[in-house]
Amino acid sequence: MGQSPNLDFRGFHRHRGVGAGRGRRQVVVAASGKDSRVERIVTFDGDRRQRGSRRRVTLTLADEVDIARGDVLVPPQDRPEVTDQFAGQRAVDER
Repeated sequence: MGQSPNLDFRGFHRHRGVGAGRGRRQVVVAASGKDSRVERIVTFDGDRRQRGSRRRVTLTLADEVDIARGDVLVPPQDRPEVTDQFAGQRAVDER
């Protein structure tokens, strides 16, 4: 189990996907719309400028942003539409 560098350290673990994988990139929490900037990309080997393929990293943000398990960080232009409704069609077999 990893250990935080100090009590003020607040980072968010990432493993897959590219989304917010570059330092200094603007990001948005998809569900809440809160925005910030990636401050650091921290790995076991030290800080990086961008997240490598299949590399586990911890992102630190420039601002205090509440992010919960399951929240998604995305670039502002890629924020998905969040809704509590959907439309669909039902197929009925009338044999």
